[in-house]
Amino acid sequence: VGTGLLNLPYAVSRSGWVGVPLLVLMAAMATYTAALLGRCIVLVEEEERRAGGMRASLASRATPPPRGASSVSYGDLGEAAYGRPGRWFVN
Repeated sequence: VGTGLLNLPYAVSRSGWVGVPLLVLMAAMATYTAALLGRCIVLVEEEERRAGGMRASLASRATPPPRGASSVSYGDLGEAAYGRPGRWFVN
């Protein structure tokens, strides 16, 4: 969570009532982007399942991901969206 959470009461006290709707807006935006990332992960996993292959990045991992966790990384999402340059940029 970080130190930003510790500074939140001070920030809201300094911003007044304007800060409360902004805080709610930021929370809604974070929720929306998390939902989009989740949908992208599911789409990449389904595409990989259809292709029947395992990514080279997964094959080179020493330990598999924990049970129930996704094996799709941010680099995999970048590659799915923009090709090799997307993976390079994200990583």
